[in-house]
Amino acid sequence: TVLELEPGTRFAMKVTGAGYELIETTTLEATAGGTRATTVDAYRHTSLGGRLLIAVSGPFIRRDLRERYKRLTALVEGDGSFSGE
Repeated sequence: TVLELEPGTRFAMKVTGAGYELIETTTLEATAGGTRATTVDAYRHTSLGGRLLIAVSGPFIRRDLRERYKRLTALVEGDGSFSGE
């Protein structure tokens, strides 16, 4: 669910899963060298299982964010082609 959309500046969405809720906010900021993108993930457990899931998933979430930013950087700095994989 989209919670907030400021084109070119900010995007926030809410994801509800089995035992958790996630609000992910990405902010874009112009810098001298280009654009700084900052993503903040806020998790809230809604069950005991969700609490355990959140506790053990931190490394996987960070890895996913790094990979997403690598793909985004390649798209923005590359030739404009993107395979979506």
